[in-house]
Amino acid sequence: MFVTGGASGTRAEIVPACAAQGCRVGILDIDEAASSAMVERTAGEVAAEICDLRDIDALRAVLDRNHARLPGRPDAHKPAAMCSANNFMGEAGSI
Repeated sequence: MFVTGGASGTRAEIVPACAAQGCRVGILDIDEAASSAMVERTAGEVAAEICDLRDIDALRAVLDRNHARLPGRPDAHKPAAMCSANNFMGEAGSI
């Protein structure tokens, strides 16, 4: 499971709950301090990568690195930041 923006907000509650239930979780977040805190909070059960989701090449590289750390297909992808951006831009419906 990959969670964009997974180091803060409601996602910061979802991430450790999923990891505690045995889900392999990777977070992609721009906030380095919050990401490090999430890794510490979950005793290293969560893989964290710093990424600005607006940089598509960087996003692809980060996903490749996370796939290497979390072998196999991800269970899910929670695109929280991307959903928010789509909703803001009106591409995924209205708020």
